[in-house]
Amino acid sequence: MDTIGRAQLETALSALGEVLATRGAHFEVVLVGGGNLILRGLITRPTTRDLDILGAWTPDGIVPIRPMPEPLRDAVVDVGRTFGLASDWLNTGPDSLLDFGLPDGFVERLERRDFGGLVAWLAGWYDMVCFKLYAAVDQGPRSRHFQDLVELRADRDDLLEAARWARATIHRRASVPCSSRRSGHSAWRKPMTGSGSSLVGALLNRAWIQWAALGVDATVERDDAVVDPEALIALTAELGDADARLRDLSTDWCVAYGRYINGSRLKQVVRELGTPGEAIGEYVATVAAAGGPSWPMATQPRPDYVRRAKARMDSATTRPRLRIRLRAAFGVNARADVLAALLAASPHELTAADLARSTRFTKPNVASALDALVLAGLATAHPVANERRFGLPSKVPLLPGLRPPVTQPDWVSRFGVALEVHRFAERDGASTTVRAIEARRLIERLMGRMLAEGMPIPNLDVTGNEFAYAFDRWLVDFVDRLRAASRG
Repeated sequence: MDTIGRAQLETALSALGEVLATRGAHFEVVLVGGGNLILRGLITRPTTRDLDILGAWTPDGIVPIRPMPEPLRDAVVDVGRTFGLASDWLNTGPDSLLDFGLPDGFVERLERRDFGGLVAWLAGWYDMVCFKLYAAVDQGPRSRHFQDLVELRADRDDLLEAARWARATIHRRASVPCSSRRSGHSAWRKPMTGSGSSLVGALLNRAWIQWAALGVDATVERDDAVVDPEALIALTAELGDADARLRDLSTDWCVAYGRYINGSRLKQVVRELGTPGEAIGEYVATVAAAGGPSWPMATQPRPDYVRRAKARMDSATTRPRLRIRLRAAFGVNARADVLAALLAASPHELTAADLARSTRFTKPNVASALDALVLAGLATAHPVANERRFGLPSKVPLLPGLRPPVTQPDWVSRFGVALEVHRFAERDGASTTVRAIEARRLIERLMGRMLAEGMPIPNLDVTGNEFAYAFDRWLVDFVDRLRAASRG
């Protein structure tokens, strides 16, 4: 069952409490998120995907509960199986909020619900206004968080107070040393400032959309842009700590369908994007440890990953899954990606060097793939001066219903630009003068990729310190464009 209503939530919680009591276990948890709002009758949205646990309630305060204790996790799975719910219908949610401070008076506003061996403490109305505003800032006005916030009907004073809490929380996140966050081995992870947080939110939104298009179980807006799976994996690995659910569900997909990922290409994309070695190493090691394929760069797996089987792909014929479809038909090698590039370029022809740049395969691999495709009649070759140019045969579909052209964003370039801008925006302590100089230098370095992908460009006519402010204004537009649908 993809969604759960209020009656089902109460039935499941009652069953969970009864099972825990029978097994001699007792837990007290604090609930937040849309499920909490539905249980308290604060919104009209009839269903939710799950219930989020903020942490464990204790007389001394709220403490993290990740990973979920085994007796509780086993009981959750058993109840879900019995009542036709997902195995993670109750799961650990945004516990990072505990690191940066809850709204004043949070504990006093909790509402207690007893379910036998389970006590559920439901977050209060004002606290949910704070949390939903905080989430809506990252995920935008089309997110369910924004819609929930509207339904909460907070007045101006409450919204202003919630905004002060959200802003203070963002600043606290930026000031906490990375080494003090969830795991001691995560010093490579970066804090997020205000502008960086908005950009990360837009990237996470884009990642959710693309993973859902590949078959991950998520309720998000739809976008028919062709997905680059290696670029998506590299992006998710770098930003995964900002959204543990995205990281874990994408790992589910990789375990189930990672055979359609090219490990050599993934390594090249990671190099081009500058993905931290610890980030991609942990991600690919987790995939392998859970029974998925073994890709290069693996280090140590995440100890708290539990496979949820929340990904399903019965067909690869939809537009976003073009690369998966071609690899299923022609193999997980350069041939499939060369065909994807020729589909995007048609009716124009490309050289082997062009195709090597766009596919991120080596020139020898591309040359070998082109020879095979020409021999099979799937590609054409024409001599032009001292080189050959390659295209697709006219009026011949590669696969049923698949005819050129199929426009495709270069997600390696787009994600690469966004990540470099994010890393720059996260730098603290620079003067306005230094920031203006470094921002201009960054934009000039990224200009070629930005123009090629039709990205907005800051106003380079602005000079002096004013360019720092022009860069900030451009960043708002850049975030909006990144959130928008990308069909071409």
